[in-house]
Amino acid sequence: MRGLFPAFCALLFALVTWQVAARGPVRTLDEDLGRTVSGSSFPGAAAQFLADLGNASVAVPVLVVAMAVSALLRRRGPRPWVPPLWAALAMAAVPAVVVPVKSWIGRTGPPAMAATGAHDGFFPSGHTATAAVAYGAAVLLLLAPRADSFRTPPHAGASVTPPHAEPARSLPHAAAPADAPPHAEPDGMRPRNRHARARAWAAVAYILLNAGVAVGLVRCGYHWPLDVVGAWCLSGVLLWGLARALTLPVHRPGPRRPRASTVPAVPDR
Repeated sequence: MRGLFPAFCALLFALVTWQVAARGPVRTLDEDLGRTVSGSSFPGAAAQFLADLGNASVAVPVLVVAMAVSALLRRRGPRPWVPPLWAALAMAAVPAVVVPVKSWIGRTGPPAMAATGAHDGFFPSGHTATAAVAYGAAVLLLLAPRADSFRTPPHAGASVTPPHAEPARSLPHAAAPADAPPHAEPDGMRPRNRHARARAWAAVAYILLNAGVAVGLVRCGYHWPLDVVGAWCLSGVLLWGLARALTLPVHRPGPRRPRASTVPAVPDR
């Protein structure tokens, strides 16, 4: 089931790319929709502000701050630099993937961009991919679980029970207080519920932010709607890979075991 999301993104990207490159009917509808949105009554100043959120000069510094905060929060764990490194690699993959596709498709831009003499190559949208990956990686870094992100090897200070040791006797469970409410949540569940709510709110804010960037780009005449959809498909695959990488356990390095001596033993005289 986990592999269905990147497969869906890849399939949708292939279909959209085919329609754009072959000048199919979906591309015609896309350009009609783009002209309608561009000529709408949506405030131009607000659209420009939303479109600017996709600039690398805005989105990348947000990711850099999230990487620093993530490393600071994980400073007591093993290798706190690993999650920020994964995020940096995901961000670096954006131009490595988007630029070749732009050159290959060579789609012309909306009329507002064609009037400025801009070169072809608007599919997929680089601003959309930058915003989606940068802000998405920041959310994943700050809301990924940290407490159980590493495991201590069994030989690193772990206590081993002797084979013939008597098992410890279990103590009777303490009775609940008489005045405790019948459906009271354990104290350990409250941080989990707060973390789940924070993840939900962050996901909603992330979706709204990227939707705003898309509307701003199309309203200002910088991109067609399908340019945005194609960038979202690529960003979904990159963020899925980043999320999978962040869930990998990071092992705490244990003490090195002494190596066996290779010097031959001296025979007894």
